[in-house]
Amino acid sequence: MKIFEILQGLPGIQPYPVQFTNNKKSTHSEGFVVKFFPSNKEAWIGNFQRGLSHYSHVFEYPGRENLLMVIAGGDVYVVDINQKHVVDVFSAGITSVFLVPIKNLMILIEYDGLISFGTEGIIWRYDIRNCDGIRKLSYSNNVLEGEFCQVPEDNWYKFQIDINSGKLIEKSIGTH
Repeated sequence: MKIFEILQGLPGIQPYPVQFTNNKKSTHSEGFVVKFFPSNKEAWIGNFQRGLSHYSHVFEYPGRENLLMVIAGGDVYVVDINQKHVVDVFSAGITSVFLVPIKNLMILIEYDGLISFGTEGIIWRYDIRNCDGIRKLSYSNNVLEGEFCQVPEDNWYKFQIDINSGKLIEKSIGTH
């Protein structure tokens, strides 16, 4: 059963969309527009203020019914679609997401780090100083591997992180 649909824009007809903003003060024009289909309730549309990245998507929240994670221009909104309510919102500059279904985790990739998100919210954050990108993520045996670009040298380094704790296991010079 479909629980959401990403729309190309605001529909221009009533009912008006529910507005969501990351600062709880401002209003905004068209943002990232999503139609929700809650169980046993009428469909509704949310208009989410975008952050500063180009990445927008919707994911089912790990292990929680009726909760979706909406990433709008890198900002994160955790939405209870039955209540038309944001449970949590934070600005993060998310550029992509890496899913680890076997662990019920989402790894949110920022410009300069990683955020591990599970059934109870944020589990750990790993910040990388002077980072200008993260790529080639993979998961095996409780280890998250990938590469990050260190500036100003513009070198790519390989890293391994314990997926349960977010602690660095190993860092080594990678490729250019």
